[in-house]
Amino acid sequence: MKPDFYTKSALTVIASCLVYFVVQDVAPIKDAHAESGGVVDVNIVKIDGAPVRFSSTALPVRITK
Repeated sequence: MKPDFYTKSALTVIASCLVYFVVQDVAPIKDAHAESGGVVDVNIVKIDGAPVRFSSTALPVRITK
């Protein structure tokens, strides 16, 4: 059985629409820039589901640029 022109056209339209739906939300990844709003207070309540209790030792923090 040989596909006719209508079938080829319909499948082409369907494929085009599927490609459009996939590509429409794709955007290049932009660089993130922090706002210069000063110091931000951060309170850690849980780490891996376990509550953080008061301790005299600080949590290790690595800052990279």
